[in-house]
Amino acid sequence: ESSGINAEYGGHSEDVIISCSSESRASLVLVPGDGQSFAVGFATEEAGIVGWLCDDGFHDYTAGELCSSVGGWKYGRRAPSAAITDGLPFLKTNYTCDYENCRGVDYGKEGTHLCNPETERAAVYCFNSIIQYDLKVQSFDVMENRKVVIKLRLKYLKEGELFSEHEDSARDGITVNFCDAPVKIRGIFGRDGRYKITGKAASAGCADDCWSIFIGGGGYRHSTCGVNWE
Repeated sequence: ESSGINAEYGGHSEDVIISCSSESRASLVLVPGDGQSFAVGFATEEAGIVGWLCDDGFHDYTAGELCSSVGGWKYGRRAPSAAITDGLPFLKTNYTCDYENCRGVDYGKEGTHLCNPETERAAVYCFNSIIQYDLKVQSFDVMENRKVVIKLRLKYLKEGELFSEHEDSARDGITVNFCDAPVKIRGIFGRDGRYKITGKAASAGCADDCWSIFIGGGGYRHSTCGVNWE
């Protein structure tokens, strides 16, 4: 089981995903980075983030277990390790998982190797499918004549990592609903994930003027009409 806490990190508040384990006062957390990457650290309810995990002995299987047990994702793998930028210490090293049983060694314990704070903070990619999307709608305008103009930014993620060689593969499969009715798409323009969509709505508006954008045959939805899904 996991939950969200708000922790001070890097001079501002970050929503982190925290394990509800009570084995120690500081619980393991996943701190959001770029795309679907997360730094692996430790936090308390009182102080927020208090330290980090060294990447010694850290591998894809353990990353997958952490993404699943802490974050609720289906899959995970190691992400490139990074620098500690907030001056907090390493707290654990040689962290491994055997099925759902995860354990680590206290950093600095006799016999453990020193970790470089410039390069060895552990990180993971977490994801639910091989290809996912990060969609930001910049504008969604519906005119009185029912003309629709949408501007958006679509980032492609492959196994949780930003994917630049996507060749705009999802562009032509984007569909749109406005007020629970399909928008007739006239054209989708742009490249490199920066798109402009034009079309015609079935109506000029409704009570809440809600809209939904579907990608990948409807497997991904970004919406103001309710809960999004992937």
